[in-house]
Amino acid sequence: MAAHGAGPPTMPKEEPRAHISWPKEGFKVSGQIGALAMGSRVRVVVEGKVTGFSMAPYGCSVDLSPSGLRVEGLEGAKGEKSMVEQVLEIKPTKKGG
Repeated sequence: MAAHGAGPPTMPKEEPRAHISWPKEGFKVSGQIGALAMGSRVRVVVEGKVTGFSMAPYGCSVDLSPSGLRVEGLEGAKGEKSMVEQVLEIKPTKKGG
């Protein structure tokens, strides 16, 4: 049983983060896609419809139904191949062969 006078539990510290996923077709991707390498700094501009927004004492959030994005490289990947370049180099394997 909770003690009288104890305030509501505090929310954990909210760290800023973003995650976006999109289908292989029907989604507009432009800009410097090759800049998407681990450890590189990029600016990602997401275009879409806002489907939710909240502001609270412990943090804020925005939900989007994205229709496109643009990537701008801010800093080189220091010799690493981008994730996009690595995926494009993967050769499809023949099934049953």
